[in-house]
Amino acid sequence: MIMNKTKHFVLCALLALSLSSSPVSARNSHHHSAKEGQIAPPAESLTLTRAEVTVAFSPNGEAADVVVNAINGANKQVLVQAYGFTSEPIIKALGDAKARGVDVEAILDKTNESKRYNGASYLRNHDISVWIDSTVAIAHNKVMVIDGDSVITGSFNFTKAAQEKNAENVLFIRHAPALAKEYSKNWMWRQGLSHKYN
Repeated sequence: MIMNKTKHFVLCALLALSLSSSPVSARNSHHHSAKEGQIAPPAESLTLTRAEVTVAFSPNGEAADVVVNAINGANKQVLVQAYGFTSEPIIKALGDAKARGVDVEAILDKTNESKRYNGASYLRNHDISVWIDSTVAIAHNKVMVIDGDSVITGSFNFTKAAQEKNAENVLFIRHAPALAKEYSKNWMWRQGLSHKYN
């Protein structure tokens, strides 16, 4: 019994010591080992008072429909961050949004940069600005910020496989301008580290 209490005390003391190290010094040491510009902004805590959330799942659920319907409802702007990007309904919805006057811009993972015709080519051919986020190992975001008010996020890649073969989830969070602002800031950060798709 005494041995167990002693072990417990030692573990608590070690935990307290590890937590007492200065967050500033930890951040600075991380800064020296990270590539320039590759330290994410600090975490934010938000209170969303009016937000409405739609959740959907795959395979063969309504995940892709939720994304397409959200794009179809955009009036001013859609900012996209995508890893996989092969879903024809989603890509077409973005092209249609641009055609009706919505500002559409996309940041994609470097796996989308190829010589063959693909989703990135489709967007570029529809006068949509596309950037490639190649300064990280994987640009793994699956995000859309819509009209500075709503956010699509979740594990759901914007791909046919995500809709038909994978177990995925998507959240569409409406009436959440504070959340949209944080995701927009992240979009701008990643765009500043990306290169234009040619």
